Amino acid sequence: MDYAKRNKLDITEDTAARYYFELSTALAAEKACAECKARGKCPLDPPGYGFRVRTGKSLVMISRYVCDKEIQRQKQQQVARILESSRLPELLKEKNFGNFKVTPGTKKAYEMAQRFCNEYGKGILLAGPCGVGKSHLAAAIMNHEAVRNREFAFCTTPELLDDIKRAYRSREETSDLLELVKNIDLLLLDDLGAEKTTEWVAERFFVIINARLVRKKATIITTNYILPSDLIEKLGGGVVGQRIVSRIREMCDWVAMEGKDWRLKPCSKDHS
Repeated sequence: MDYAKRNKLDITEDTAARYYFELSTALAAEKACAECKARGKCPLDPPGYGFRVRTGKSLVMISRYVCDKEIQRQKQQQVARILESSRLPELLKEKNFGNFKVTPGTKKAYEMAQRFCNEYGKGILLAGPCGVGKSHLAAAIMNHEAVRNREFAFCTTPELLDDIKRAYRSREETSDLLELVKNIDLLLLDDLGAEKTTEWVAERFFVIINARLVRKKATIITTNYILPSDLIEKLGGGVVGQRIVSRIREMCDWVAMEGKDWRLKPCSKDHS
């Protein structure tokens, strides 16, 4: 009974005696959580999982719960897993909205990228010359969404096509890869138009873009081709190129970016 009184439990002596081990374990865990300063120093087993005690005169209910510090740790691990599986290059994992230098020629794109993160509506195509920050803004979107535990995939288009070609050794592998880029919630196609265009290449792009359009999957695209007509020509021209670009324009806001190549400036930082 002294045990119950000491811990201010409204239960009978018989109940306290019957559940002594469970109560002492749970209350010790409650005390550890109250005094905890860091998840890494948690004395519980497993760490981060405590107990809650509810009592009645002859009833004791003990439930497990996950502490806030453990939840945060799990979120951080999930972000790390998403970034690892996303194929996002290490350099781009450092890119965010905070270290993007906004200029008059990139202000609209910057605002559109932030709006996408806030509203998550239509995708974005960022068009402009080399070095104006297209990949930086696209990566900032991906890193922002990773924090929200949203899965995404980053694909440089020439490398994606190389992967698809290699996967043709196995029909199953090819199907798996294409299904990934067609179905993942958020896809970044970086440097569209940098690949050598053939009829086969154009067909693959049409399959991917069309699937994402009809399945209402968000897509972020970067390209050096500012005008839709130039991208049509690069993607083979004619009907095939027009079909691809027409679908891109339906699924993405086309945003042009202007400016000088920051890579060619001495002591420049923070763009890609």
